[in-house]
Amino acid sequence: MRAFEASVRVGAIALVAVLTGWVPAGAVTAPAPATPAAPVPTYTLRDSGRTIHLHVGDRVRVRLATVTDGDFFWHYVHRPDAKVVKVLRKRIVAPKLTPGAVGGTAHTVYTLKAVAPGRTSLRLAYYQGTQRHDVAKRFRLFFRVH
Repeated sequence: MRAFEASVRVGAIALVAVLTGWVPAGAVTAPAPATPAAPVPTYTLRDSGRTIHLHVGDRVRVRLATVTDGDFFWHYVHRPDAKVVKVLRKRIVAPKLTPGAVGGTAHTVYTLKAVAPGRTSLRLAYYQGTQRHDVAKRFRLFFRVH
């Protein structure tokens, strides 16, 4: 019976310590400092036509200028094979303007991740509204995942 009473007391003391935020000195060690994540490489229109070599788990970004007030947007011509390179996110980043300013160039940013060995590509077209026949710009990247 004494062992049971002792374990109840220890448990009660531990509970009080947790609830009150009191922890004996040396009972908790500081967490190890987090290692900074490697920067994610970013590709722009200047990189169109390149072949990018990746390892499984690598991430890349594609950042392309977009004039949204003219109704111009980047559209997929060919999505990468999701079994090899997966599109994690597509977002439009508004320009940073001073208050009261108008215009500016936004950017369409794609975040992609290599998920398995293989080859695939990303092809995009930049056109206004639904005017697929009148393409202003084209972009493509080829991926080789090892």
